[in-house]
Amino acid sequence: MSAVFPSSTEAPARRPAIALRSGSRSLAWRVALATACIVAGLAAAALAGPTAIAGVEPELVFLLRGMAVLKAGLALAAVALSFWRLGRPVSTRAAAGYVVGVSSLVAASVLIWFLSFIAAAAIVFHVGALGLLMLAWREGRSATRGS
Repeated sequence: MSAVFPSSTEAPARRPAIALRSGSRSLAWRVALATACIVAGLAAAALAGPTAIAGVEPELVFLLRGMAVLKAGLALAAVALSFWRLGRPVSTRAAAGYVVGVSSLVAASVLIWFLSFIAAAAIVFHVGALGLLMLAWREGRSATRGS
């Protein structure tokens, strides 16, 4: 009966201290994700310098900028999914992997937009995307094995 109608003498249910620590830890990882993405984007823009479109055909510039927009959309989706994932309990290694993987997607998208280091940026983007997919796959497998 007391579970349905708690009496005034019962102490209120408290959240364990570990839940509070994991909440602040997830907030710290979310802040780290946002900071890393901003820093990676700004560093890539600084590294790229002025856009190198002198002497390049306009159709190629249009194509490469279109690819940069598509990659930026994928990076934005990865940021949103990783931000959501870091709100749940996650290991330190996995959280660091999400932060590094997503920030590499952001940096590569910026570099491709500025038409700088296109081949290296494409490799970094695809390695980061593959790393995020493998991390999510392995993290899911380890969670099901533990239960």
